[in-house]
Amino acid sequence: MSRTAGSQPRHLVLIVLDTARADGFAPYNPFAQTPAVQDISRSGLAHDHAIASCSWTLPSHVGMLFGQHHRALGLSKPYQQSAPAAHGTVVGNIASYLPDVLRRNGYLAVGVSANPWVSKATGFDCGFDEFTEAWRQLAGPPKRLPARLSRLWPAWELLMGQTDNGLSVASEVADRWLETAKSSQRPCMLFLNLMECHSPWRPPKGFNSLAPWSRAQAGFAMSALDFQEVWRINLSGELPKESELAAYRQLYDDSIRYVDRWLGFFMNELADAGILDDTLVVITSDHGENFGEGGLFGHTFSLDNRLVRVPLVFSQAPRTELGPTFSLVDLAGLLASELGVADHPYAPPRPSTIAVSQVEGVGTPDDERVIDFLARHGLEHTVERLTRDAICATDGRWKVELAGSQWQLFDLQADPLEVDPRPLDRVDPANLATLMRLKQSVERVQLRDRGRSESAPLPVTGTSDEALERHMKLLGYL
Repeated sequence: MSRTAGSQPRHLVLIVLDTARADGFAPYNPFAQTPAVQDISRSGLAHDHAIASCSWTLPSHVGMLFGQHHRALGLSKPYQQSAPAAHGTVVGNIASYLPDVLRRNGYLAVGVSANPWVSKATGFDCGFDEFTEAWRQLAGPPKRLPARLSRLWPAWELLMGQTDNGLSVASEVADRWLETAKSSQRPCMLFLNLMECHSPWRPPKGFNSLAPWSRAQAGFAMSALDFQEVWRINLSGELPKESELAAYRQLYDDSIRYVDRWLGFFMNELADAGILDDTLVVITSDHGENFGEGGLFGHTFSLDNRLVRVPLVFSQAPRTELGPTFSLVDLAGLLASELGVADHPYAPPRPSTIAVSQVEGVGTPDDERVIDFLARHGLEHTVERLTRDAICATDGRWKVELAGSQWQLFDLQADPLEVDPRPLDRVDPANLATLMRLKQSVERVQLRDRGRSESAPLPVTGTSDEALERHMKLLGYL
């Protein structure tokens, strides 16, 4: 079935390439080797300044799938500390969860996630007819492997090139969904969270361009990159060696090439099934990654542009005018509008020039775990940076950020790495009106969110889940 000009697409495929920064893809970087995404953007649209609502997975997915910033829904810092705690916030706001909204409007909703932060434990499965946790099907180190050898397992996997971060499992779910969609009387939605761009980067054979010894070295180094090590790197300024950063970036780009090849195959399958023209495919990300730019590494307690500017590619150009800057908080409303869904809770989409992002710091200054961590690494002087919350507004050229209690301004054109923040009282009069609008956008979001986090749903107590904890550790979350 083909879509006629000006009609609404019948099916939706929403693909979140977890941890994918915009400049990893050809529509945004002419040197990127992503021909499939480039082709999709040529037939549809690649938005140049799409901004994620946060710089890590859980709150960013809440923003894009619920149509509001995470703090507005009650996902404040205490509710981000564990999957069971987040579950209460997600389920408590299910009425505005895009998959559930579509299902109530007649859609068959299928989801698959390779990230344990987007899982049954956090409540994200509740809006779907079928939900698959791809990460549970990935083989980890043998349970009886001694601890000292378990640390070598990532290096072994990377060296052998016989695994991925969940794409093979997600691909099987996507193929089953396609068979259903081409004959279903109901419109169908497919949501995919793919972790190929997230560390540990494990592009399989044929895509891994590092030499074998370099692969083993990189895999061993990545095994030490848990959350606390990434915090230490960013607080101390002691980045990994240049050779390690280069290897990580190469593995990252190789992983992007791998997922791009799959995207090309999937688009061809949609065409062969006769439903490509009747399906809106949207490719985006929840956040990006730092590889040493501006002295930053990974994605933590920062709203750096490499973390919040993400790809946003449509297979069909939206009928709605998006404006020069697009916040992923507006994505749920935009998709509901493009699909012609009448009964939804989202504000009408409208062109935007400013996007707001938020991120919470780690713990509080008086938290014994924070005190112990900083003391062990001699970083007591960085307690404010570690624990402060931040919020920013950007129009693609300028960024105004409130980090803790400090306002600062970045000129993204003159200072793209954001290493030269300026105080707001040193603003060029010619830019004063623009910068005041950005500051007011921050203040409006703060005012709207104030008090809502205190009334968040109570956390749901979860049961012990060894597989969840094991995969969280693999990804560096524990």
